[in-house]
Amino acid sequence: MSSQNPTALNILSIARQLIMTRGYQGFSFRDISSQAGIKPASIHYHFPTKGDLGEALLIEATTEFQRQLVSIEQQHERAAQRLVAFVGIFEETFGEADRLCLVCMLAAGQDTVPAEIRARIREFWDIAVRWTEACIDKGMRAGEFYADLDSRVVAQTLLATLEGAMLTGRAYQDKQKLPESAGFILSCLRQQPEGICNSHAFE
Repeated sequence: MSSQNPTALNILSIARQLIMTRGYQGFSFRDISSQAGIKPASIHYHFPTKGDLGEALLIEATTEFQRQLVSIEQQHERAAQRLVAFVGIFEETFGEADRLCLVCMLAAGQDTVPAEIRARIREFWDIAVRWTEACIDKGMRAGEFYADLDSRVVAQTLLATLEGAMLTGRAYQDKQKLPESAGFILSCLRQQPEGICNSHAFE
């Protein structure tokens, strides 16, 4: 059933918010039906299983994420500006420190989600790491960033920092935790503190 159907879109919207605040195991089709004002059978008509619903959400999220990355590249030429805009995607998702990244919440329940969802989670993170890695490489070539960085490790560190800062920020109900943590990592790219952002530091 097409997810472009108005009812299906409403179901996806409600499910997205529920996962971002409660996690994959924290809601049922009955919760969605209550908020949407429809019967659970109507949800099953569009999404036969909870796994189908989760996969549809990840496909939607990945498509939107890729669109945002293209938009960042079109609006910003410098790598540093692109990374700041990239962090902005996560800040917008975080809102008032009341919700976490959809993909992070699904990944947290890795052992309880279907294989199709696990594959979609890896696809999303692969896209995020590759894009961030390419951005860091671009910045090093242009002289914007410290020249001796392991771009893949830095990309993974930035993403881990963003997700971890969301968790900390939600615990403290402090939306500044995310930009503060991300700002530190980004500052490392320009002037590297000893032992930070360099995968060879302990060799």
